[in-house]
Amino acid sequence: MLRPLTDIEATRRRRRWPPQYGKPAAETIYANMFRILVDRTYPTIIVRYPELLRSPETVAKQIVEFTELATGSIDIEAAAAFIVSPNADPPPLASKPEQALQ
Repeated sequence: MLRPLTDIEATRRRRRWPPQYGKPAAETIYANMFRILVDRTYPTIIVRYPELLRSPETVAKQIVEFTELATGSIDIEAAAAFIVSPNADPPPLASKPEQALQ
């Protein structure tokens, strides 16, 4: 998950978190993430936070494809609905495998 550093810092200030949870920490984390991306051959997907907010269902589908999860449209829609409104109760997950694969 990548998010612009200015947004991370703005969230830290808005929530009144200590400085170590803002831009300097994100810079350290991102530097290490990039180093591992370059040095290792782990399967990787890059998810940009603004893109997730803009198109949650599209990004959820990309994550499902990348992870090869056996899920379907019902669960993807539930995940996207949670992103759109994180305080709302998500719809229940499909209770039967055949529902999940619709």
